[in-house]
Order: sequence, then structure tokens, then C-alpha cells
Amino acid sequence: MTEQTYKKQDRNLFEPQRTMMYALVVIVVLVIGCLGSTFSVASDFAQDYLAASAIRDGRSANAPLVQLARIYGVPESAVTSFQNAHPPLAILWAAPFTYFSWDTARFLWSIQLMVLAGIFLMIRPVRLIDFILLSPAWIFGLAVGNVDMVVIGLVLTAVSSFPSIGVSILLGLAAALKVYPLFLIAGLLAMRRYFLFFTALIFGALPTLLGMVYIGFGNFIGWLLYLPHNINLYSLSAFNLSLAKVTTLLKIGHVPLIILGALMIYVQRRQKKINPLLPGMLLVSPLAWLHQILFLSHRLNFGELMGCSICCLFIYAFGLSDLPQKSFVCSLCSVLLTLIILEVYIRLFYEGRTKQP
Repeated sequence: MTEQTYKKQDRNLFEPQRTMMYALVVIVVLVIGCLGSTFSVASDFAQDYLAASAIRDGRSANAPLVQLARIYGVPESAVTSFQNAHPPLAILWAAPFTYFSWDTARFLWSIQLMVLAGIFLMIRPVRLIDFILLSPAWIFGLAVGNVDMVVIGLVLTAVSSFPSIGVSILLGLAAALKVYPLFLIAGLLAMRRYFLFFTALIFGALPTLLGMVYIGFGNFIGWLLYLPHNINLYSLSAFNLSLAKVTTLLKIGHVPLIILGALMIYVQRRQKKINPLLPGMLLVSPLAWLHQILFLSHRLNFGELMGCSICCLFIYAFGLSDLPQKSFVCSLCSVLLTLIILEVYIRLFYEGRTKQP
């Protein structure tokens, strides 16, 4: 299929707005992802569930999660981190679920994520071909119960509404749930969208403050201090798509990533749209997990989409297997995805440059 044919079909077939075909595919994929949580042992939701349970009972939210898992009946195999590494708002969000047993809470959490992801998809549908070919990433994110599935919906809806006030509200909420959307908010400042920038900061700060009040200032500081350790633990993971893999292997620290991120934000000042910052955010975030490739939905050409689809499928399939080639295949596909993201950033940057006056 040629690029021209792909674009033609994309216009005529792969951008249905609220058709039954689109809705059916969305439902099928999201249900598979939700059901996948019952078969997946590890769960990112365990961090929020255990931290919120500890706070409810007057314990430290920063205690080792394995210890908390023994107290609250969570299988140790479900724990994906040494200590909670999620923002205060995510813990506050999980608080009502702590009144259920782990199995029930995880099931209800998965249903909630599935419904919220479906709502975002139906409000601002991605291309159907994107949704189908990147379905392993959707399924992976839902299966591990990651709040990123909501953050992705918030960010994609925000970017599609640029430059309205909606971009500020949605990016602010996204940054309160996960730190890395601050990169996009800084891009608003570079583009001299001062009102949107300060509004986004407000909508990010208020929910964060609310979450901080809930978990306590001491737990908040403990969370901040743990973040660098969490980055070091997972920067070489095959599920990490960030350039942090390179800086970690070269043992040069993450300062080059900070410099690169600052440069990407600086050159954004001549951009018409915020699109180039989406792949830029994945490249310079210390941790960019497999499902975050969905941030590029609707921004990939056919070749990039096929490359991402194949790599996501191999990482997900081999990651669940016990094959001896598991580590090599997942690592290779992870590196390929990072290179594709870099190519997408460069392409979107040059496509979005404003002309010299």
C-alpha cells in the first residue's frame, strides 16, 4: 500500500466519527484489555491501592510495597515497584477502592479504566486503523491497570482542542495524575500562549494540592525523593521507550535528557501546533512505557504506524512468554520504537515550522 493510497483510505474509511463500526472495535479491544487484567499478575494499580490503604490506617504510604502487600492481602507478584512512585492525586483516586478486597478492587478499577478510555475515544476518536494496529498497546495499558490510559485520553483530547482553554484544563489534570505532561505545559510557554500556560499550571496544582493534603506532606516529600531511584530501576526495561536507555547504558546520568528536553521546548516557539512535543515528551521522559506510544495516534504515517504496530505486538507477546529469546526480542523492539519516535519528532517538527517573516 502506497502512502498516497493510505492517506486516501484514511480520509474515506479510517476516520469515522461515531459509526457503529468504530464503536464496535473500541468496545472489543477495551473489553479484551479489561479481561486481560484478570490474567496479568502484575498491576500498577497495586501501588495506589496499597498506598491509599496505608494512609487510611495511619501507616506510611512510602513503606516498601511488599510489606504492605502482606498486610492488605495483595499478592507480592502484583507489586511492580519497591515503593509507591505515583503522584498524590492517583493515590487519592484509589482511596474509595481500598474498602474492597484486592481482587474486587482490581476488577472495579479495570472496569472504570475501560469506561473512561471508551468515553475519551468516542469524544475524540483516533483513526480506526491506528486503534486496530496499536491495539496491543491499549490492551497492555488496560491489563496492568495503569492510570496512563486516562492520561492519554486527556492529552490527546487537549492537543486536539489546541489552542482553546480546554487544552489548559485537560493538560493540567493530566500533569496532576502523571508528572511528564508538564513537558507539554512548558511548550505552551515557549509558544507564548501565556494564558493557557498559567491556566494549565493552576489546573495541575489544585488537584495535586488536594492529593498532597490527603497523603500528608511527609508522604509527599518521600514520594519526590523516591522518584530518581524508581527511574534508575526501570530505565533499562524493555518496556521503556525513552532515550534514558541510552544515557543509562553510557552511565552519563540524565542531565543530557534535561538539556535535550529544554532544547525541544525552546525550538517549539516557532511551531504552529503542539504536535512535535508529543514524541519529544516520550523521548526525554525518564520512563516512557509501551502503552504511551498511543500519544502518537493520528500523527503516524503508514510506515511509522506499521513499525510501531509490529514492535508493540512482539513486545507484548514475547513479554508474556517464557521463551529464551524473550529478553533479546523485547529489547530490540524497544530500541526500534525509540528510533521511530525520534523520526516522528523530527518529521513533525519540520512539518510544523512557521515560515520566516
